[in-house]
Amino acid sequence: MRLSFYEHIKRLIDLFISLVLILFTLPLQLILYFSIAITLRGNPLFIQERGVTLTNKRFRIIKFRTIAANHKKKPYEEFHEKKNHEDINAFGKFLRWSGLDELPQLYNVVSGKMSLIGPRPLMIDDLNHLKENHIDFYKQREKIKSLPGITGYWQINRKKDLSANKLIELDSYYEANKSFTLDAKILFRTAVIMFTFSNNRH
Repeated sequence: MRLSFYEHIKRLIDLFISLVLILFTLPLQLILYFSIAITLRGNPLFIQERGVTLTNKRFRIIKFRTIAANHKKKPYEEFHEKKNHEDINAFGKFLRWSGLDELPQLYNVVSGKMSLIGPRPLMIDDLNHLKENHIDFYKQREKIKSLPGITGYWQINRKKDLSANKLIELDSYYEANKSFTLDAKILFRTAVIMFTFSNNRH
């Protein structure tokens, strides 16, 4: 499939920014890696299969682990995730609150599986639940062709509405209106959120 001019340039921007961020945050990543290994006594990296749909843009996302390895998420916990979950220790809560658990996703961007900005990648269990119980929402989700993003239109607009239909509505808006201008607005708003802690983390 031939990429558009927008997609070509966006890919170059993704690569440049991701490589710069990886370089400058590498010492921090190493500190977090060993701190998580000590506090959770397990693999510091959380690797999970996700996708835009069950058949489109499936990949293995990489994050820093913030919760015990034996914890199993329930369907739609992605949208109602509580920061004070009993299985999350204080360090894990800090990682989620600060967004530092998302740092390893930069490697997903470099590999071409993700973009810095795009629709939210969902857990396979959530996608199955969506398809089985909310087929209209799932069909709307199938229209999204963009690479999943570390941040996106949902993340900067969700506030307290974490529902699945709101996520699909906002991700669909991004798909229909994606542009360099919209990407710049999302990136700027994400930076504001990160440095002012004015929104919930994702």
